[in-house]
Amino acid sequence: MEIFIQPLRNGPYYNFECNCIGSLLPYEATPQPDGKLRFAPIPAEEMKQIRRFSTLPRDLSGEITEPVVWRLGLRIPLDFFVRHAGVKLPLTGQVWYFNIYKCADWTSNPRC
Repeated sequence: MEIFIQPLRNGPYYNFECNCIGSLLPYEATPQPDGKLRFAPIPAEEMKQIRRFSTLPRDLSGEITEPVVWRLGLRIPLDFFVRHAGVKLPLTGQVWYFNIYKCADWTSNPRC
């Protein structure tokens, strides 16, 4: 699954891509004057603050081909967005933009 979060309308957005066991690939996408995006990985020190849990074991290897129910959770501290995106506190009245996208279209059990 992927979560795209853009706290400030004209600011960077953050992509948190996570698989079913909680492995995380986060990055920041910053708009450039030419309309393109500059992509930068989130430093390892920052990643340590992002908590994740999964109902599947961390040592899972290979694809699960039979249907299975699992859960995944991420906890991204608000302070992350304060430091990286310039979010101001309190959050009252702010509008954030986000999208949650499922992946796995090409697996044995694609999700809809």
